[in-house]
Amino acid sequence: MKPQRITNGRKTHINMTNQLRNLRLDRKMTQATLAEKLKIPRGTYATLESGVCLPTTEVLNDITHVLRCHPEEVYTSMYLDIIKIESY
Repeated sequence: MKPQRITNGRKTHINMTNQLRNLRLDRKMTQATLAEKLKIPRGTYATLESGVCLPTTEVLNDITHVLRCHPEEVYTSMYLDIIKIESY
């Protein structure tokens, strides 16, 4: 399943994007390696990490499985980003 593009064209704020990057780097993975494990193109993963797209629930579940982290580690900051986007 593909990530959802933000309809208003705004990037998500720093919370989720930094969290995804930090989790990936803590596991000493490149974007390409993580994308391969998620079975998505590297460019698609890069849009998630850069905040251009929001991941679907399915993609977030896959990310937490591959990174072996608790969903809250990613979801909490994602929800904060969604709240910020909707408040514009």
